[in-house]
Amino acid sequence: MIGVFISFTLSQAGMVIHWRKAKAPGWKTSAFINGFGAVVTGIVLLIVTVTKTLEGAWIVLLLIRSSSRCSRRRANTTTMSQGN
Repeated sequence: MIGVFISFTLSQAGMVIHWRKAKAPGWKTSAFINGFGAVVTGIVLLIVTVTKTLEGAWIVLLLIRSSSRCSRRRANTTTMSQGN
């Protein structure tokens, strides 16, 4: 459940960035809607994280954290090897 709300929040925030760069007609309305969605899903994410942590969700948080560290290391290694 935590991973789902992280995805929703990041997707909504990413769409705000998209609309700000695109500046297509009606972009402000779309950015506002996606920004509101990011705030709402972010709040739900915080509530779910706090309430579910004691029920074992801390394991998921550790896995997400370790996964992101591995991804960053892999990206840095790939970038460094391409530069040589």
